[in-house]
Amino acid sequence: EGVAAFVASQGTLSYQLEHFVDSHDLLGRSVCSMGSSGSKYISSHEDSDSAQTHEGVTVVDAGTWVSEPALWVEWTHTGRLESVGETRIFVIDAERMFKALLHPGLRAVATQYAGEFHKRVVTAKPPLASYPSDIEVPHADFCGIVCCMAHPWRVQIGMHAFRKLAAAGGFGTGIAAHMKSRLKHEILTGRSVLVVSG
Repeated sequence: EGVAAFVASQGTLSYQLEHFVDSHDLLGRSVCSMGSSGSKYISSHEDSDSAQTHEGVTVVDAGTWVSEPALWVEWTHTGRLESVGETRIFVIDAERMFKALLHPGLRAVATQYAGEFHKRVVTAKPPLASYPSDIEVPHADFCGIVCCMAHPWRVQIGMHAFRKLAAAGGFGTGIAAHMKSRLKHEILTGRSVLVVSG
């Protein structure tokens, strides 16, 4: 049982699946994201579309979260993470992270996101989906969750993405002002959802 999130920024890790988690087995907290070098998640089956399984070892792509549910729900590790070589890991204390969200708007968005994430954790079970694991919670991708959030939060997330896109020059010079205005209007009215990914 843990209370931290981990992000490996470089190195190789292996992950040994020890048990599955179903809706009655959500007791601890911990998160891990793989970093710039390849990492391994050892499992008896394939758990994730973003991971490749080869002889019981799942190679997790850089930037893929492991045990992400610990940020949003009570979570029990489904396995053991081990370093195979020199590795750097960034640790996020899940409880402190949520307490640090002092801004009421950020806290409200995080609370809504956590609620949607929780729904996916407790409903992930065969035959419609695999059980949630440290590698994957079926149907819990960021974009899908944001699309299911209440309109005010979709707008808040969408406008944040809109501002980031504009600041990064993502609209380019070829997009007319009226097109940017139209996208902004679609975000505000709920017709479009815009998110930052990757």
